[in-house]
Amino acid sequence: MEVMQLTWHADPGHEWLYVGPEQLERLDLSEHSFSRFSFVDADGGIYAEGDCDAGIVINAARGADVTLTYSEQHSDRDAPCRNMPRCGEWRAA
Repeated sequence: MEVMQLTWHADPGHEWLYVGPEQLERLDLSEHSFSRFSFVDADGGIYAEGDCDAGIVINAARGADVTLTYSEQHSDRDAPCRNMPRCGEWRAA
């Protein structure tokens, strides 16, 4: 069974599960798999909103026979992903 390492990012108000571009491809997910409450970085990685969208990642991993392991990164201020575009927002190429 394949193991995939992901990182939970948290600030005082919320949390997000970060999934990099290669990991998204492996799990057959894209920006369009997530709600507007998740964020996308410049490389195409997704900060999946913790309450619902992170479950999309977890379920995709189960379906792909991938075991997820996690690390955590906490911020005492707003997490940097809050300043990134939301999934589904129009962005100039």
